[in-house]
Parts: sequence; structure tokens; C-alpha cells
Amino acid sequence: MYALSRSLYRDLAPMLTREAETAEGRADRRHLLTACEEGIRRLVIEPDSYAHPVRSLFREIQHLFPLTVQVTALEVVRVHVEAGREFSRQLQPLLRRECAALTKRGTPCQREPESGRRFCPSHRHLDLDEVPVEQAAVGAAA
Repeated sequence: MYALSRSLYRDLAPMLTREAETAEGRADRRHLLTACEEGIRRLVIEPDSYAHPVRSLFREIQHLFPLTVQVTALEVVRVHVEAGREFSRQLQPLLRRECAALTKRGTPCQREPESGRRFCPSHRHLDLDEVPVEQAAVGAAA
């Protein structure tokens, strides 16, 4: 994932408008690097939450490039995003998580937990970190 985001950055950096020696040029390069890293990370880790990764990433960095190279920059983004999608497909079986709860029969729940949680939607009531809204309202009123 790191190599893919850095490869995207290295391919796009020479196309930037401003020189690297200026303060604006350094800020542009920092913005480009951050956008590349975040875009590829999100594509690989959370592929279902990223509907149009090419369009989203390119819109974030489009203003950094002159009009004459935007088509080339878009194609570079497209190639790297496709590589990221393929990497994500290969990685998904390793990243699949299962709910931490047991079913009524004592077997592990096979559903995937909600993002950032240990339990699936059916078993989220077992999450001790999550306080139900009714209890929070009662506690605040007391």
C-alpha cells in the first residue's frame, strides 16, 4: 500500500505547476503526497466506502496541475487506482473480520462487525463501550 501511494506521488510530482524550491511548491507537494497516501489507504482498507476513487482522488489534486497535463495526470491516477483495487481484492480475505459474539447455539457469529466496532448490527447491544441513547438521557437528567 505504501509503495503504491509513493509510486503514484512520484509519477505525479513532476507534473506539478510550481517549483519545489518555493513555499507554495512545497505545500503543493505535501498536499499531493497526503492525498495520494489517504486515497490509496482508503481504497485498500475500505473499498466499499469509496464509490468513485479515481474521480474523488483526482478532484482533490486537480487544482495542482496545469490544464495541459490534467488528462495525463488523470490517466496516472486511473492506473494506480486499478492497481490498488487489485491489491485490495487480494487482501480482502486476510482483512475479513468476524463478530466477537456467539450465536444461541454457541457457534461464532459469521457476520461482519460494524466499522470500528467488535460486534455486528445484531449483537451491537453486547458492546459495553456503547451506551444506549435511553440510558444516556436518563443519566443526564439525574
